[in-house]
Amino acid sequence: MKSAIVFFTALLANPAIVSAQRPPQGGDLEAIALISDQVRAQGVACVNATSAQRDVALSRPNEAVWELTCDGAKYRVRLTPDMAAKIELLPK
Repeated sequence: MKSAIVFFTALLANPAIVSAQRPPQGGDLEAIALISDQVRAQGVACVNATSAQRDVALSRPNEAVWELTCDGAKYRVRLTPDMAAKIELLPK
């Protein structure tokens, strides 16, 4: 019993252990929420965002490029600090 308490305490104290054990989910859930919120704030429909994948080949310093998948649509989203996102509809 004491070893189980020590184990769970170690898990809570070290979030890297917990995050390393979670299953892949098509991108970070926080990234999915942030990018889909930005897309919606700019008036683009994104119902039920399911994944956000960073496009490393298209990204550059101060411009992150993501592919956001929503129900019925897929978008390329270019995020530049202090500017509106550039959003392109991609073929599904």
